[in-house]
Amino acid sequence: MLGCSQFKQNKVSFYGHTLTEEGLLPSEDKLQAIKDIQAPTSTKELQTLLGMVTYLNRFSTKLAELVAPLRELNKKNVHFRWEPHHQQALDNIKKELCTKQLISYYDPDPNTVTILQCDASTMGLGAWIRQIDQHGQEKIVGMASRCLSPTESRYSNIERECLAVMFGLEKFEYYLLGRQVMVETDHSPLEQIFKKNLELFCHTIHMLTTTWR
Repeated sequence: MLGCSQFKQNKVSFYGHTLTEEGLLPSEDKLQAIKDIQAPTSTKELQTLLGMVTYLNRFSTKLAELVAPLRELNKKNVHFRWEPHHQQALDNIKKELCTKQLISYYDPDPNTVTILQCDASTMGLGAWIRQIDQHGQEKIVGMASRCLSPTESRYSNIERECLAVMFGLEKFEYYLLGRQVMVETDHSPLEQIFKKNLELFCHTIHMLTTTWR
């Protein structure tokens, strides 16, 4: 067994990922496979494609939204027909995943500044965690995204932005519980929700936030 082992390596490949001294990256093999993906010609090929790209969801905050047109095509009772907007979605997915986004290792020190940043669109939610190290350098230590359900897609803008915060808090609960966290959002009205009596706001906002108050 020792003959097959390697010690003191600068980087190690493990199940489609590359672990380096700085953090986690998609493996070169995975990235090349993504680059080589051709337009699927059947539902089965589409399902294989979706499996490949969603495996790397941790390296993007937009992947769920980018994949949405392909998921629509994969729904039951939907006739498979590859259209230009599907090809555009695939091209965007390749571009997004092949940027080689580094996910740095999480620092559990409670004194390390930790920031949860969230965003929402009409199709999906994105969240990512940044930490500022002792040298003042910001590092991304976690990324996630998901599509909105049909009901969620009908939420108002402020409700979706609030939902994005809830998504980030739940997704990265293991990292965030027990420490001070700064939440950043590009939707300034959302800040007021957490400063006033929640009973003054609509039922959906109240439902989304009471779990975390």
